[in-house]
Amino acid sequence: MEKLKLSKNMRARTDSIFSEFLLRVGNDDEPTVADDLIALPTSILIKNQSDDLPEDCLINAIFPYLDENFKSIDYIKDRAILATKNEYVDMLNDRIIKQFPSEEKEFYSFDEAVDDTNHHYQPEFLNTLLPNGLPPHKLVLKKYCPIILLRNLDPTNGLCNGTRMHIQISQLKKFQKEWIILRSAEATYKNVKGSEKILKLIVADAKGNKIQAVMYGETIEKFIDMLQKN
Repeated sequence: MEKLKLSKNMRARTDSIFSEFLLRVGNDDEPTVADDLIALPTSILIKNQSDDLPEDCLINAIFPYLDENFKSIDYIKDRAILATKNEYVDMLNDRIIKQFPSEEKEFYSFDEAVDDTNHHYQPEFLNTLLPNGLPPHKLVLKKYCPIILLRNLDPTNGLCNGTRMHIQISQLKKFQKEWIILRSAEATYKNVKGSEKILKLIVADAKGNKIQAVMYGETIEKFIDMLQKN
């Protein structure tokens, strides 16, 4: 395995105006406006020329005619939107995913605090956390939508952290149907709201790989409903 480092700004090499702008910013020569903020050149701005929300204008500029090109891997792989906070990423993902015409598939995480015998950290609170490197509690996917791998699952075959991938509907169905329940146990626990059901499962895939899953409250009903549909 060879580790590569980025050392050159490729856009600055081919765009003299952008290159000069970066130099002025780095040398503290670029004029500032209120509160020492730098006004970006109009050439790199996306103007809102309609009644759409600014986020929708950004999405339409980066993913033009998405409804006609959503099946094209070449179209998807050459486009990306970067954001500074996870909450912005989730908001943009939600807006973009709604533009894909296919049916939604929802996946929920099962969060629990280790050795929390007094139940100080309720599942409802854990589900609201957005730590780096983990997907949101509710992950919505559609056929042909792009995803990014967050773990080094198989570096030899290119399945590394940051790998961009393309969803196929058969993969979503296969994911739901290949896992089988080996053992389950239902109980109740007390929290600030009173008593709530808890369902502990041990599931395995076709190769025998096992994981433990814990579900609380309404997630149990959604899980049972998913089993009945499949």
